[in-house]
Amino acid sequence: MKNKALSELIGHNIRMQRIARKMTIDDLADLLKLTPGFVGLIERGMRGTSSRNLLKLSEIFNVSIDSLFSKGNNDTSSEDEDYQKKKIMSLITDFSEDELEFVIQTLKGFRQTARKHEVS
Repeated sequence: MKNKALSELIGHNIRMQRIARKMTIDDLADLLKLTPGFVGLIERGMRGTSSRNLLKLSEIFNVSIDSLFSKGNNDTSSEDEDYQKKKIMSLITDFSEDELEFVIQTLKGFRQTARKHEVS
């Protein structure tokens, strides 16, 4: 398979996985620490990506790396239940201790409020 065709196949499979999980290109770009424009180029097969990014993609989508290279393999039925946690982790990676404490307290307050509304 030629490089262009392989890039298009990988890009197509990435897009199908992303769409199946109702992720935006911005969501995926945040997790990969890439720009949305670059992710779009990858999905359209106009740019390749590194093996490191392919590994990250397989972890994000909870699929094997080889499934990103497979024709006709659009098995997106396996839901990645850790997606939201991974997204949060990628957003708070560079937070200071004070910022993390603020996030923790905010989440605790939100949880208490949500529980009060569930009881009502």
